[in-house]
Amino acid sequence: MRLLKTIEDKDFPDDLYSTREAVRAIARDKNRLLPLLFVRKYNYHKLPGGWVEEWEDFSSALHREMMEETGCTIEVGKEIGMIHEQRSAKQFEYDLLQTSYCYEAKILEKGTAPEFTQEEKDEWFELLWTDLGWAIDLLSSDMPTNV
Repeated sequence: MRLLKTIEDKDFPDDLYSTREAVRAIARDKNRLLPLLFVRKYNYHKLPGGWVEEWEDFSSALHREMMEETGCTIEVGKEIGMIHEQRSAKQFEYDLLQTSYCYEAKILEKGTAPEFTQEEKDEWFELLWTDLGWAIDLLSSDMPTNV
């Protein structure tokens, strides 16, 4: 998979961090709209997806996360790329190295409403449906308050 970007914190210790893998999707429905999550508490948007549990492969994790966060069933498409991100405990609860694997996906069926976790509810997650241009505008103009 092609590396899209590496995000680093200059103060990040190179010997003490937790690691995790995540999956994200640019998924489109039959009208070419895509789901985007707005984290109202911290004023930013993100693609649906999340952590890969230790018993899951990337595809299974993406299916599960899309169902939880959007209520949709999907068909996973081609790889887009991956992002390495280092976060220090100065900004977050712990030092972290996360690798996010990004995929294209086709929405097969819009089902139930999202089933956000308590943490996502506490951060006031909202599901938006946007076209690609609006999604790019929202993501590129975000000014998160939690960094």
